[in-house]
Amino acid sequence: MEVKSQEQLEKQFKVIETFFREKDTSLSTQLEPKVISCDYEKHSALIRYKKLDWELNHRGEMHGGATATMFDLSMGMTVSAFAGGENVTTTDITVSYIRPFFGDSFDFEVEVLHIGKSLIRVRSIARDTQTGKEMASAIANYAHMHDYDYIAEL
Repeated sequence: MEVKSQEQLEKQFKVIETFFREKDTSLSTQLEPKVISCDYEKHSALIRYKKLDWELNHRGEMHGGATATMFDLSMGMTVSAFAGGENVTTTDITVSYIRPFFGDSFDFEVEVLHIGKSLIRVRSIARDTQTGKEMASAIANYAHMHDYDYIAEL
Protein backbone atom coordinates (compact mmCIF):
# COMPACT_ATOMS: atom_id res chain seq x y z
CA MET A 1 0.00 0.00 0.00
CA GLU A 2 1.65 3.20 -1.16
CA VAL A 3 1.29 6.22 1.14
CA LYS A 4 -1.00 8.99 -0.11
CA SER A 5 -0.02 12.01 2.00
CA GLN A 6 2.77 13.74 3.91
CA GLU A 7 1.05 12.81 7.17
CA GLN A 8 0.98 9.09 6.28
CA LEU A 9 4.64 9.25 5.22
CA GLU A 10 5.72 10.85 8.51
CA LYS A 11 3.75 8.20 10.41
CA GLN A 12 5.49 5.40 8.50
CA PHE A 13 8.94 6.83 9.25
CA LYS A 14 8.05 7.04 12.97
CA VAL A 15 6.95 3.40 12.96
CA ILE A 16 10.17 2.34 11.20
CA GLU A 17 12.35 4.35 13.60
CA THR A 18 10.49 2.84 16.57
CA PHE A 19 11.09 -0.63 15.18
CA PHE A 20 14.84 -0.02 14.88
CA ARG A 21 15.06 1.58 18.32
CA GLU A 22 12.91 -0.93 20.24
CA LYS A 23 12.76 -4.25 18.38
CA ASP A 24 15.81 -4.59 16.17
CA THR A 25 19.28 -5.58 17.38
CA SER A 26 20.96 -5.80 13.99
CA LEU A 27 23.54 -3.60 12.30
CA SER A 28 20.72 -1.23 11.35
CA THR A 29 20.26 -0.26 14.99
CA GLN A 30 23.99 0.05 15.64
CA LEU A 31 24.31 2.62 12.82
CA GLU A 32 21.77 4.82 14.62
CA PRO A 33 19.92 6.33 11.64
CA LYS A 34 17.95 9.52 12.37
CA VAL A 35 15.24 10.76 10.03
CA ILE A 36 15.70 14.52 9.72
CA SER A 37 12.96 15.17 7.18
CA CYS A 38 10.79 13.59 4.52
CA ASP A 39 8.84 15.09 1.63
CA TYR A 40 5.86 13.31 0.11
CA GLU A 41 5.70 15.56 -2.98
CA LYS A 42 9.42 15.16 -3.79
CA HIS A 43 9.48 11.44 -2.88
CA SER A 44 12.50 12.15 -0.71
CA ALA A 45 13.95 11.88 2.77
CA LEU A 46 17.01 13.03 4.66
CA ILE A 47 18.66 10.50 7.01
CA ARG A 48 21.57 11.49 9.30
CA TYR A 49 24.31 9.35 10.82
CA LYS A 50 26.86 10.38 13.40
CA LYS A 51 30.35 8.95 12.98
CA LEU A 52 30.99 6.17 15.49
CA ASP A 53 34.43 4.79 16.36
CA TRP A 54 33.61 1.20 15.34
CA GLU A 55 32.78 2.38 11.77
CA LEU A 56 36.30 3.69 11.07
CA ASN A 57 39.03 2.05 9.02
CA HIS A 58 42.75 2.09 9.88
CA ARG A 59 43.13 5.59 8.36
CA GLY A 60 40.48 7.05 10.69
CA GLU A 61 37.90 7.57 7.95
CA MET A 62 34.53 5.92 7.56
CA HIS A 63 34.97 2.35 6.32
CA GLY A 64 33.57 1.89 2.80
CA GLY A 65 31.47 -1.07 3.95
CA ALA A 66 29.88 1.04 6.69
CA THR A 67 29.11 3.74 4.11
CA ALA A 68 27.54 1.22 1.73
CA THR A 69 25.43 -0.13 4.59
CA MET A 70 24.28 3.41 5.46
CA PHE A 71 23.20 3.89 1.86
CA ASP A 72 21.34 0.58 1.86
CA LEU A 73 19.64 1.35 5.18
CA SER A 74 18.72 4.94 4.23
CA MET A 75 17.28 3.93 0.87
CA GLY A 76 15.55 0.86 2.31
CA MET A 77 13.91 2.86 5.11
CA THR A 78 12.72 5.46 2.61
CA VAL A 79 11.39 2.89 0.16
CA SER A 80 9.59 1.04 2.96
CA ALA A 81 8.03 4.28 4.22
CA PHE A 82 6.79 5.28 0.76
CA ALA A 83 5.48 1.74 0.22
CA GLY A 84 3.30 2.10 3.31
CA GLY A 85 5.54 0.16 5.67
CA GLU A 86 5.91 -2.83 3.40
CA ASN A 87 9.06 -4.85 3.89
CA VAL A 88 11.47 -4.66 0.96
CA THR A 89 14.74 -6.34 0.10
CA THR A 90 17.73 -5.00 -1.82
CA THR A 91 18.17 -6.55 -5.27
CA ASP A 92 21.20 -4.48 -6.28
CA ILE A 93 23.12 -1.44 -5.12
CA THR A 94 25.95 0.57 -6.67
CA VAL A 95 27.99 2.98 -4.54
CA SER A 96 30.38 5.56 -6.02
CA TYR A 97 32.85 7.05 -3.55
CA ILE A 98 33.96 10.63 -4.21
CA ARG A 99 36.05 11.57 -1.17
CA PRO A 100 36.88 10.12 2.27
CA PHE A 101 34.35 10.50 5.08
CA PHE A 102 36.29 12.40 7.77
CA GLY A 103 33.48 14.54 9.25
CA ASP A 104 31.51 14.00 12.45
CA SER A 105 28.12 13.35 10.80
CA PHE A 106 26.72 12.66 7.36
CA ASP A 107 23.40 13.37 5.64
CA PHE A 108 22.01 10.87 3.18
CA GLU A 109 19.58 12.52 0.77
CA VAL A 110 17.30 9.84 -0.67
CA GLU A 111 14.94 10.10 -3.64
CA VAL A 112 12.49 7.40 -4.69
CA LEU A 113 12.49 7.41 -8.49
CA HIS A 114 9.88 4.75 -9.25
CA ILE A 115 7.60 2.41 -7.32
CA GLY A 116 6.59 -0.48 -9.58
CA LYS A 117 4.67 -3.69 -9.01
CA SER A 118 7.85 -5.71 -8.48
CA LEU A 119 10.76 -3.28 -8.09
CA ILE A 120 11.39 0.13 -6.56
CA ARG A 121 14.21 2.33 -7.94
CA VAL A 122 15.95 4.81 -5.62
CA ARG A 123 19.07 7.01 -5.52
CA SER A 124 20.97 8.76 -2.76
CA ILE A 125 23.74 11.28 -2.17
CA ALA A 126 25.78 11.39 1.04
CA ARG A 127 27.07 14.77 2.22
CA ASP A 128 29.22 15.91 5.10
CA THR A 129 26.73 17.59 7.45
CA GLN A 130 29.09 20.45 8.37
CA THR A 131 30.52 21.30 4.93
CA GLY A 132 27.73 20.15 2.63
CA LYS A 133 30.32 18.50 0.38
CA GLU A 134 29.19 15.46 -1.56
CA MET A 135 31.03 12.38 -0.29
CA ALA A 136 29.46 9.53 -2.27
CA SER A 137 26.39 8.57 -4.27
CA ALA A 138 24.39 5.39 -4.75
CA ILE A 139 21.60 3.92 -6.80
CA ALA A 140 19.65 0.77 -5.97
CA ASN A 141 16.64 -1.40 -6.69
CA TYR A 142 14.46 -2.97 -4.01
CA ALA A 143 11.91 -5.76 -4.42
CA HIS A 144 8.55 -5.84 -2.70
CA MET A 145 8.24 -8.64 -0.13
CA HIS A 146 4.47 -9.04 -0.09
CA ASP A 147 4.51 -12.16 2.08
CA TYR A 148 6.37 -10.68 5.05
CA ASP A 149 5.77 -7.34 6.75
CA TYR A 150 7.93 -6.59 9.81
CA ILE A 151 5.95 -3.44 10.56
CA ALA A 152 2.82 -5.52 11.18
CA GLU A 153 4.68 -7.27 14.00
CA LEU A 154 4.94 -4.07 16.09
